[in-house]
Amino acid sequence: MSIDVSIVLNAHREAHYITRTLRSIYDQVIFARHHGLSCELIVVLDDPDPVTEGAFDNWDYGFLTAHTILRIHERSLARARNYGCRAAQGKYVALLDADDLWSYNSLVEKVRTAQHQPRTIILPEYVYAFGDRHFLCRYQTANPRALIDNHPYISQIFAPRALWAELEYAHPDVSREYAYEDWHFHCESIAKGWNFDSAPSTVLFYRQHARSIMAQSRRLHAYFVQSRSSLFDPEVYFATCNEDAIAPLQRRPNFGVPKTALTAAFWRDTAVRKAIQLASEIEPAIDPEKSSKCLMDVAYMPPTAVGDLYLRICEAVRNCAIKSNYTDVILLPSLCVGGGEKYLLQVAEALQSTGQARVLIVATDPHGPHPWQSRVPPGADFLALSDCRIGDTSFDGVAIAVFRLLQSCANDARLHFKPSDFNHLFLRRYGKKLANRLIYYRWCDVEVEFGSARYKAPFVTALLDEMKDNFWRVVSDCEAITIEDQRRMGCPAENYHVLPAYVESAHSEPVYRLKDGFRFRLMWASRLDRQKRPELVVRIAQLLKERAPQVHIDVFAPTHSLFRAKTMFLAAPNIENRPAFSSLGELPLSEYDGLIYTSFYDGMPNVILEAMSFGLPVIAPSVGGIPEAVRHSETGFLVPHLAEDGAAAEAYVTAILAMYTDFNECRKVSEGAWAYCREKRDRRQHLERVRNIYEL
Repeated sequence: MSIDVSIVLNAHREAHYITRTLRSIYDQVIFARHHGLSCELIVVLDDPDPVTEGAFDNWDYGFLTAHTILRIHERSLARARNYGCRAAQGKYVALLDADDLWSYNSLVEKVRTAQHQPRTIILPEYVYAFGDRHFLCRYQTANPRALIDNHPYISQIFAPRALWAELEYAHPDVSREYAYEDWHFHCESIAKGWNFDSAPSTVLFYRQHARSIMAQSRRLHAYFVQSRSSLFDPEVYFATCNEDAIAPLQRRPNFGVPKTALTAAFWRDTAVRKAIQLASEIEPAIDPEKSSKCLMDVAYMPPTAVGDLYLRICEAVRNCAIKSNYTDVILLPSLCVGGGEKYLLQVAEALQSTGQARVLIVATDPHGPHPWQSRVPPGADFLALSDCRIGDTSFDGVAIAVFRLLQSCANDARLHFKPSDFNHLFLRRYGKKLANRLIYYRWCDVEVEFGSARYKAPFVTALLDEMKDNFWRVVSDCEAITIEDQRRMGCPAENYHVLPAYVESAHSEPVYRLKDGFRFRLMWASRLDRQKRPELVVRIAQLLKERAPQVHIDVFAPTHSLFRAKTMFLAAPNIENRPAFSSLGELPLSEYDGLIYTSFYDGMPNVILEAMSFGLPVIAPSVGGIPEAVRHSETGFLVPHLAEDGAAAEAYVTAILAMYTDFNECRKVSEGAWAYCREKRDRRQHLERVRNIYEL
C-alpha cells in the first residue's frame, strides 16, 4: 500500500481540543484525497490522561488510508516525535500538535512545493495565532545566521521522510536548562544541507496557551539555551553563512514589504479566507473580526550582530593551528602586561608541555591590545575577539557567541576563567549549562574604603558563593586565600587547589654575592593605583630623608603613568622616576639593596617572587599570601600590615634602617630568597602540580 503523506500527531492531555483537531485533519485529508493523495495518521499519545486516550480510541478514522495509535510515557515532545516519524510509511511527513488547526489546503500545497524543491522543509506561509494572544505572521526562509540567538521557525514542519532518516529530535536536558528541541533539529537540518521554504496560501491556526510540556519546562527555568548543534562548528557555520552562501536569501523581499501591504495581501487571498471560514466553524476562539485588527509581521527576526560576530569568530578559528577539539580554553579580558596574565600563560605553557593538551586562549575585551600575544606558548591557539570587530555587539551577544564556540570546539574541555566582568556574566548565564569542567582562578579580593573602614568588595566572593558547587577547581596562588574562603563561605576544600607561580633565576647566583657593601639605593615597582599605595612610598621617602639621607628610592611606574608619577613623587626629592621594565632581569640589580613593596591587599605578587629569584631582599607587608614566601629575616623583611599611612611608613623605615645595620645579615637573606625560589618555585615543580591539579 503506497502512502503519500504520513500525518504525525503528537498528543498529551488535550482532550478538550481533540474533536476540533481531528475535524481539521479531516478537512485536509478530504481535500488531499480529491487531489489524488493518500494519507495515514499516526497518533503518538505521550503520557495521556484517560479522557484524551478515549477521545482518540473512539474516533472514526474511515476517511484515512491507514491509522496507528502509539502509546508512550516519555513526557518528551522530542522523543514522541521520533516515535511517530519512525512509524511513518509515507513519502512525506507532516508534524502536527493536538491543540492546533490547519488550513484545508495545507497537505496539497506542501506536497506541491516539496515536489519542486528537493531537500526542503516546508512551513505554512502564515501563522494565525489565537487564544491567549492574537497575532498574524508570515514565514519566509530565514538567514541562517539568525539561528544563533533566535528561533525563527515553528516545530510543525512538512518534509520528505528522508529527513527523519538522517536526523532525530534531541530531548532537551532540562536539568541543564536546555530548551527548544525543534530549534536544535532545524539547526542540524541546515548543517546537513536542508533548506526551508513556505507553501503558498497555507495557514497554521496556532493556539496560544500555557499548558504544553515545553511551557512546563520553561517554568522550570529552561531558558532559550540549546544543546550543541553541528551548525555552529566553525567550518560548517562559515560554509553555510558566508556572504556567498546567503546571497540568494538576500535577494528575497524578506523585510522590505510594509506590514500594511502584507496584511492586505493576506486578507485578499481567496484560499486564506476560505481556510479562516472553515477553521472558525470548528474552533469558536477563532475570531476573524478581532484578527483583522492585527498587522501582519514577518515570523522571524533578521540576523543580529551576534550572528555576524560569530561568522568572524569562525573565520578566525579556521585560520588557527588547532581549530577544534580543544582540551583547555582560557578566557581572560586581554593579554596585557600583568600578574594574572603571566600566571595564566604559565598554566597554558605547562598544559602544552604535557603533550596531552590542545590549548585555546580567548581574549574577550572588545578593544585590545594584546602586548603579550608573543608569549602565547608554541602550539597553542590565540583568539582575540577585538580582531573580530566585537564593538557593535552587547555583552549578552558576545556571551552567546562564546557559548556557541565552546559548545562546538571545546565541548569536553577544561574551561579556565580569569575574574572579569564578562567572565562573571558568562558564568552566571551559562556556567550551569555547560558539561565542561570549570576552573576559576582566585586571586585577592579588592578592598574598598567605606567611611573610616575597609571592606572586601563582593565581586568575586558573591560569584563563588553562588557557584561554588559548579566549579571543578578553584585555583589560587597562595594558601591564605583558600583558608579565608573556607572560613567565610564554607567553600568545599576538595575543590580548592594552590598552584604557586614559578620563577626562573636569571643569574646563577644571588646579586649580593656580587656586592661588597650597600649601595643605599632601593627600588619600588608597581602600578599607581590605590591598592599599591604609592602615597605611602612618598611618606617612607620623606622619613628616610630625615633619618637616612644617603638612601634613595628609584620608582619604576608603568609608561602610561609616567607623568602622574613625576607629579606624585615631587614631594620627595630622594625619589627618582625610572622608565618601566618588562622584567627585573633587565636592570642592574646589584646596584640595588632591596625592593620596597607596598599594598593594601594582595595574593602573591609576581614582582616579589621575581626579586627574590635574583636574591634581592624584599621589604613587604604581612598581608595575603606574602608571608608564605617572605619569611622575616630568612627570605626577606616583613612589616606589620597597617592601614594608616603614617604608622605604616614608620614600620617600613624601621625595617629599612634595621636592614642597613648589617650587610652580612642582608647577604644571608639574599641567599635565603634565592634558594627559596630554586627549591619551591621551580618550573618542574609547577608542571608536576599542573599535572596533579588538572588530572593529566
